[in-house]
Amino acid sequence: MKNSDYGYSALALSRLTRSVGLIAVNISFPLYLYALHLSLISIGIVIFATIAFGMFVVMFGGAIGDRYGYKKSLLISELVSFVGILLLSYSTSIDVIVAAIIIGGLSGGAGTARGTFSNGLMPFIANNWKSEKERVRRMSLLMLLGGVGSVAGALLVSVHSYFASLVGVTTAYRIVFSISAALLFISLVSLLFLYEEKRPKKTTTVMKRTSFKYILKIATANSLSGAGIGMSMPILPLWFELSFGIGTSYIGGIYLVYYAMGILGSYLARAVSFRYNLVNVVLATRVSNGALLIAMALSPVPALASAFYIFRGLIASFGSPARSTVGVRGVDAEDYGTATSLQGITTRASQMTSGASGYLMDVALPLPLFLGGILQAASGIVYKKLIK
Repeated sequence: MKNSDYGYSALALSRLTRSVGLIAVNISFPLYLYALHLSLISIGIVIFATIAFGMFVVMFGGAIGDRYGYKKSLLISELVSFVGILLLSYSTSIDVIVAAIIIGGLSGGAGTARGTFSNGLMPFIANNWKSEKERVRRMSLLMLLGGVGSVAGALLVSVHSYFASLVGVTTAYRIVFSISAALLFISLVSLLFLYEEKRPKKTTTVMKRTSFKYILKIATANSLSGAGIGMSMPILPLWFELSFGIGTSYIGGIYLVYYAMGILGSYLARAVSFRYNLVNVVLATRVSNGALLIAMALSPVPALASAFYIFRGLIASFGSPARSTVGVRGVDAEDYGTATSLQGITTRASQMTSGASGYLMDVALPLPLFLGGILQAASGIVYKKLIK
């Protein structure tokens, strides 16, 4: 086995275990905060603060990656998440709980990619494998494993009700968080065994002009999508609960099937997406994702809203490897870390619309999903116009 393949096996284990842990926590934490009697507006503000802190971590990690290695970026990102979830698992102080959520970066919503991706991942893949087809194949497999882990994470949320019957609602959430912290620790240890190919020497302070111009186009399109995701995805589990009066077992079941469809989407992406124009794949999947969010907002019953969301899992997972690959297509090899960090910063900045999600739900429950869907669909159209 080549060193790079050995390292990829370690990366695959990391993505699998972190997906279980992070997905369980991302589904649970808005419900946990609501169980602790925080208002919708306060929950939105917590998510806003988390994204702001995440921007700093992304910026720092990108600079470290280009100069000292993308493996170090991955380790830093994982360590920060682990510390946050560990604090969340044992503290009963609302101040510590909020700080732990902010430190852990628990704001990206409960999508399959949330478990797969972390700071430094795409630069690591791009640096180790030069072929665009191979990058899509490698990312698709990681997404598939992330989907498997996400199914397990949703199952973990589903058994919360059982834990709650024994020890109470809030203590049951802390049991879920403790299991998640243990899984993040396994992921962190796995990353120590990564093998990284030699990187080009950094010749600029920030990045080359050509890389910056390309990333600016990507960031413009991604900002629209990020704004839509920010106001709709992080608070979505709570939206299901308040809109339809369903509990954690039902919500966990929705996400379980959603992630199962995500596995299928990742498999299809691995098998066929590279045969098509990748920009067209991004266009089609983003417009579809936006339309499905709008359909969810207008759904009168939980079964219909769940069906739309589950189908969205298939579409989103199919398009994710294409988005990641196109995101570094026009970037110089020495700028991978800084460029993807800039993408991450602009996307996270746009996701600060999450601060308004609680307020929008307070005005009208469907409003965050309806507006978020419009923005995400628009981002696909802008993407097509800017990226050739």
